[in-house]
Amino acid sequence: MHLVVDTNVLFSYFKKDSASNKFILSNYFILHSPDYAKLELKKHKNEIKERYSLTEEQFFDLFLELDAYIHFYNKKEYCVHYKYFLDFEDKEDIDFLALSHYLNLPLWSNDKLLKTQSVVNVLSTGDIFDFLDIID
Repeated sequence: MHLVVDTNVLFSYFKKDSASNKFILSNYFILHSPDYAKLELKKHKNEIKERYSLTEEQFFDLFLELDAYIHFYNKKEYCVHYKYFLDFEDKEDIDFLALSHYLNLPLWSNDKLLKTQSVVNVLSTGDIFDFLDIID
């Protein structure tokens, strides 16, 4: 299953044994995300390190590993799809919505505000659990 993954899910990747970490490392999904997600992770590096008791080296090792599990896209590839989301409240989420629209894929996010738009299908981690129960 192909999904675009939001930064709030990627935050949980840094927590060993979290559902998001297990899903990202599994072979169930082929994941995509905008390069913007990496910028957000770096911006919140100290918060992530503190929340999950990581050293600087552990954070960067995990950060670099993301490239093995997620295909990252430059905004030039999908920016023409911004036009569908210009009125969306949270401007920081537009890259994820535009990439989802460009790739015609659901967006994996736990941000409830994202579910208020009707252009892109948004799946929470709980929705993913439900999906996996159906296929097992």
